[in-house]
Amino acid sequence: MAAKYKRRDPAFKLKIALEAIKDEKQIKEIAREHGIHPKQVTEWRDRVLKSSSEIFSTKNISKGQIDSKEEAFLKKIGQQAVEIDFLKKKLKT
Repeated sequence: MAAKYKRRDPAFKLKIALEAIKDEKQIKEIAREHGIHPKQVTEWRDRVLKSSSEIFSTKNISKGQIDSKEEAFLKKIGQQAVEIDFLKKKLKT
């Protein structure tokens, strides 16, 4: 019978990855304590380390900013509104 995969909570994964990053225990010990494979601990640790540089990048979008697609759509709508107003004025005269 095949083993069923367990879906782990992202908070759990982060907790395990941070334990591995602290390097207070060996990866084998961490894996044994939590009942997971050591390769999984290593993978989670590497993913956290890889993505950690993105946290401090200046390209992060804050809550108040509009992403680039929305910004392009709004610009296009504004341009079309100006063109429609111009054409309406030309048709009236």
